[in-house]
Amino acid sequence: MFSDLKRSSSRIGSALAVALCLGVSAVGYAQDEAAPEDTAGADNGAPWLQENVGARAMALQAYTPLADDAAAISMNPAGLAGMDDTTVLFYTRESAYDLRESFLGTVLGYVGEKGTLGLAWRSVSAGDSDDAPFIGADAEGNVFGSLGWRENALEVAYGHEVEENIQVGGSLGLVFSKFDGLDETAFADDASESGFRGLTLGVKGIASEVVQYGVTLRNLGGAVGDADIAPALAAGAAVEFPRYDNALLSVDFEKQFVDLAESTTQIRLGAEYNLEPIALRLGTAQSSDRSRMFAGFGVNYESLQIDYAFQFINRAARSLGDTPRHFVSLAYVY
Repeated sequence: MFSDLKRSSSRIGSALAVALCLGVSAVGYAQDEAAPEDTAGADNGAPWLQENVGARAMALQAYTPLADDAAAISMNPAGLAGMDDTTVLFYTRESAYDLRESFLGTVLGYVGEKGTLGLAWRSVSAGDSDDAPFIGADAEGNVFGSLGWRENALEVAYGHEVEENIQVGGSLGLVFSKFDGLDETAFADDASESGFRGLTLGVKGIASEVVQYGVTLRNLGGAVGDADIAPALAAGAAVEFPRYDNALLSVDFEKQFVDLAESTTQIRLGAEYNLEPIALRLGTAQSSDRSRMFAGFGVNYESLQIDYAFQFINRAARSLGDTPRHFVSLAYVY
């Protein structure tokens, strides 16, 4: 499972990981100094971009040290360097309040001898059902329609093999936001904003025969209109158990540098058990304010990969509720 990298230690990998951690510490300090407490949550652009993409990544949660499919474009671009085949991944999810998210990513194989390019489109939009978040109503509560809202992000990523056991990568892009009003109402005006998606830097490597690690620093300098996209640091490791059908355990520690009422520090844990052609998965994301649990599976059929994940617990004081959420991915490698 970790065969995309050679099994040996690397001083370069350790140095790069430490450099990323030091860099994000400075970013986090500046963010904390600049954000007054009475504006908590007011400057948090495109928070949906903080979530994992891909049903496998959602089921496992701890994806940073793995980064072995097209979801790496957004989550850890260093993982692209280990992919030598052209891959297309489509992912969709449904969420509470009729919010829908989609992802389409493609890995273009090797660019030169040691580089791999990836391109992705991400989108989130509000539906027009009675649960939609933007419902127009008068003072008496009479509903006269729903207001359309959508955001799109375009990303380009590059992964490079520095040594046989260490990869680095980066990604950047643009984000677009659009709000459609209702004619002949107080919400008739349309509005649109755009901005820099942010710079993401990543490292992925092998620490031993069965231990793989990853570090990412995401969303540097990102903003939508006047709202900054919060920088985030994620660091984790994955352990493989070859004697048990290539089972693995993975762990991620994540910190978002933004002032919110809810904790922005969390730990993610994931487990995968392979029974070819089926893989079974469990994952969790835990913070001091929220607990989420996921399950899922994947099926390989020749060049086709189908993945499904299901969130069955979402508990928090400020939660939208235990609404089940479903995640589906379809990938093709050729």
